[in-house]
Amino acid sequence: MRKKICATAGVLAFVVAAAVAPVAAQAAAPPGGEQIQDCPVPFGLARGHGKMSGTVCGNHVHGWVEDTKADGRCVFGMFQFSGSSEMYYTPWAAPKGKKIEFDVWGPAGSTMSYDEVGSVPC
Repeated sequence: MRKKICATAGVLAFVVAAAVAPVAAQAAAPPGGEQIQDCPVPFGLARGHGKMSGTVCGNHVHGWVEDTKADGRCVFGMFQFSGSSEMYYTPWAAPKGKKIEFDVWGPAGSTMSYDEVGSVPC
């Protein structure tokens, strides 16, 4: 009896996983495009006032920005994407030690072409 229950539970877990996998794959696709095969690509920057790290996949940047200095400034990340002169910004992180997670999406079909860590008084 115990083997039959375990076998049934294993089949049920497989069926549930198979049903959920396509939904998870759809949620991960960037808006306006398909996933790029060589994704994600890691990146990281550190400046005197803060640091930023994460991954890039096509027009999607996911990561975090952190304030590393007690100087009364808010730290943020900024990005530019291919084919656009517009700058895209992350939320601000402050005070020292505060880490903010972010997702930034560029125009459909573009790729990140510039990234930097900046700060402003806050």
